[in-house]
Amino acid sequence: MAYTADNSVTIKARFTVQPDSITRADIRAVSTDSDGSLGDVVNTTVTFSGGVSVGDSDGYVVFPISGKTPNAVKKTTTDTWQWKAGNINGDGGSFVCDFDVSGPHTVYTILGEPVAPWSNIYGNRRNGWVTVLDFACLWAETATNNSAVVSRITTGAYSGFGKTYDGSQSHTYGTHCFLSNMLSDSVVDCRDMSAVVHLFSNILGVSGVQVKPVGGPFWYKRILPINSTTWVDGAWNFHQFGWYDGAVYDACVKLRESAPYIPVHDELNGSYKTNLYDEAKTSQYSGWGWTPEPAFLILTFE
Repeated sequence: MAYTADNSVTIKARFTVQPDSITRADIRAVSTDSDGSLGDVVNTTVTFSGGVSVGDSDGYVVFPISGKTPNAVKKTTTDTWQWKAGNINGDGGSFVCDFDVSGPHTVYTILGEPVAPWSNIYGNRRNGWVTVLDFACLWAETATNNSAVVSRITTGAYSGFGKTYDGSQSHTYGTHCFLSNMLSDSVVDCRDMSAVVHLFSNILGVSGVQVKPVGGPFWYKRILPINSTTWVDGAWNFHQFGWYDGAVYDACVKLRESAPYIPVHDELNGSYKTNLYDEAKTSQYSGWGWTPEPAFLILTFE
């Protein structure tokens, strides 16, 4: 289950009863977990026909949840409910019947509805992917605003994605990302990591995230690529990174060997360029240089 933060929400449940002479009961559930995302299930009168709850076409009944969802990004796997019934056929009885326990349920709390290219139309193949939600909620846990989400996605992706940099291989081409292939592969390049910042922020409800390339060729100073222990320098034909609020979010590298940092809200032509671009070496080659290009969106993925 995925819910937006700080909201009243509902669940659906289906019940069967015996004997089928029971036509009505009050049903509720008590949360029995210690660190879940959802509270108790509010008492609701459920009607039955032929021993099956009357609700939607499949017999599912809508139940409100007491309280609200967490006010920050969170994933829990502990939500458990003890279901209770009473007032059977209107007899006025209290909740003397404990029946099923459901759970533990996995619950994702995100800041807002997933943003395109994710789809919120039920059954669409671009509904939020569980694997991406697992990474995104882990990295952005406790974030309460968009900026914090993008920052934590960037640092989390660099530190916790488990992929190794390989500039000769990519799963992202222009505005399309072969996300399934990336997730199952062991290597990524800068285009892939810029797409991760973009798509993994989007799935948590953050809009306005783009990717931005810098054209070259140019020499770069010593960097620590993702999942590496060795600082290296060299030359790139171009480089690409996440772009949000007019700043760089680069999940592919650490910069400045003397005081390493992951570029988060870094000024493109300020500290980012100073710590990445080797102007002295680059200037020796005709036609080489630092050429920022327009930011754009990842429009499709598979």
